[in-house]
Amino acid sequence: MPAGGTWTVQNKQRPGAYINFVAVPKPEGTIGDRGVMTACLPMTWGPAGQLITLYGEDLLNGKSLAKVGCTARDTDESLPYRLALAGSYKALLFRADTGGTKATNVISTDVLTANAKHAGTTGNSISIVITADKPQAGQYTVDILFKLVQQESFVVSELADFSDIESEWVDFIVPTSPSSTEIPVTAGAVLSGGTNGTVNGETIYPAYFSAIDGEHWQCMAINTSEAVGAQVTEFIKLLRDTRGKKVQAVVYNYPEADYEGIISVDQGFKTAQDSVTVDLFPLYVASITAGANVNESNTARVVQDALSIINPIAEEDIEDALKAGKFLLSYRQDGVVCVEKDINSLHSFTVDKNYAFSKNRVVRCLDEIGNKTALVFNRNYCGKIDNNDVGRNLYKTELISMMDQLQSIGAIRNFEGTSDITVLPGNDVDSVVVDLLVQPVDSMEKLYMTVNVDA
Repeated sequence: MPAGGTWTVQNKQRPGAYINFVAVPKPEGTIGDRGVMTACLPMTWGPAGQLITLYGEDLLNGKSLAKVGCTARDTDESLPYRLALAGSYKALLFRADTGGTKATNVISTDVLTANAKHAGTTGNSISIVITADKPQAGQYTVDILFKLVQQESFVVSELADFSDIESEWVDFIVPTSPSSTEIPVTAGAVLSGGTNGTVNGETIYPAYFSAIDGEHWQCMAINTSEAVGAQVTEFIKLLRDTRGKKVQAVVYNYPEADYEGIISVDQGFKTAQDSVTVDLFPLYVASITAGANVNESNTARVVQDALSIINPIAEEDIEDALKAGKFLLSYRQDGVVCVEKDINSLHSFTVDKNYAFSKNRVVRCLDEIGNKTALVFNRNYCGKIDNNDVGRNLYKTELISMMDQLQSIGAIRNFEGTSDITVLPGNDVDSVVVDLLVQPVDSMEKLYMTVNVDA
């Protein structure tokens, strides 16, 4: 639960209400588009080596079925995807397991074989029904079923037509010289033998980083408790510090990253129907981080339907864990499970990166400024506008407009366009130097209160 008690100096680490009771002396005389998370996780269905785009509505309207092999109604199977979309509207997913096998069925030997589109155990629930003389004589209807529910239907007239079927579920294989050209009829050929792959972190994460590099997203989740924190941190630092792409990542138990781009977690939670293990929890944290606005903090955010915390932190240890840069869940005074403090792993503060940089709301605001100023420059000015007073003033005007928008929603304060930003020529003929003074706003977290008792 949030901390509390009395206070002498305003130096508390934990969010909470600190209240002193003393006697009264008797008188003696925008902004940008957020909500995109990305994750690399083991899957039982879906293409390997490429990104899968999943929207929140996909889990409800059934479009997720062909993408990841389940919908929200499939409680156990859909849990990772529901967590990935708990706070975001879109998830860019990459399959972490490799080496699995595709389910298959030899419908007719040397004539027709059906292979699942992707490797994984989900393919074992696919079946094929081929009906003769439907919809008319001389034609055949080919129905693709998943868990005995029709997903697709095609009409063929000859065996060679199977090679032209574009299904989201199966690939039909017709030999170059089939033993017969007669189309086999089946009441339900069930595919079998599909297996899931294994995760090789040495190879899969470089492939994932390459696939996600050019995409638009805010926060990454690495869905494993394996020791990959250093590998992920190196990639996030490359994006943030070298390429200017301001993003964050959630990893398991790596507070030693000590970096504003990495959020370290080692907990989970349970609801009446779900157990969100330490492997799954990064998906939830990355989703609510990506979905949080630049003027919004996740501190004290209630974890919907959570009944208990997996790997809870003892009350007396929470302050030390926060000081070490750990993102935590705790119990509120009324027993509700909530986020203790919306922080990242930065905990060694310097003149250049002070305490404010450890707060994710502040980082979101600064990242918005960094990403938006770069986008505006590259899209509208780089190579297009003259580097003279007129051109630089145009760019300055756009930046002032952006800052005014941030100030109007409470993301920053005290910004004065006439004095807090300058756009000047750089040392080179083609360079521009911008100096910007900004004061990000954080949410109220600590209450220092004095109750004056007149008794």
